[in-house]
Amino acid sequence: MPIEEIEQILDRVEGVIRLPCVCRRVTTGNMNARFYYGLTLDERLSAALGDSFSLEILSKGEAITAIRNLDKEGLVHSVWTFKTPYIGGICNCDQDCMAYRVTHARGHYPVMFRGEYVAAVDLDTCNGCKNCMRQCQYGAIRFSATNKNVVIDARACFGCGVCRSACHHDAIALHARLEDPVAANIW
Repeated sequence: MPIEEIEQILDRVEGVIRLPCVCRRVTTGNMNARFYYGLTLDERLSAALGDSFSLEILSKGEAITAIRNLDKEGLVHSVWTFKTPYIGGICNCDQDCMAYRVTHARGHYPVMFRGEYVAAVDLDTCNGCKNCMRQCQYGAIRFSATNKNVVIDARACFGCGVCRSACHHDAIALHARLEDPVAANIW
């Protein structure tokens, strides 16, 4: 999910709780990797839990700043529901994440799904630096040695938008998946 939509979600909640990520605990052994943000519409819940669960209570502004920094690092933002349509949390995933590994690296079980957008490169603006390739968790970006720029495969793109934060020339934009003839029906 693009950072703009994450910010819209955070604007609607009263409380944000950052807590240790179960995925990183299992895959890396890091007991304090804090990439998961629990959301609540009731600030009394976050206040009641306090420090007893190793939780950090964040303001909306602190949460947005932290997630923007994760966006710059190339972590993919995913929304987790505990009973649809209610959003329970925002996870920030990379290749250390169990959900990522189960869905993409091993292809066992689809836990993460494509978003409503796909990324595209303005070929006239792209200078071929390849920074975006390093950000893409899905391998959707290729470099053309002939044209000296990158190309995004809309079929492989998940629409997370983290490639944009690595582009220092603003050569990458998101557009609606349904309007892209190649990616419209790939979910």
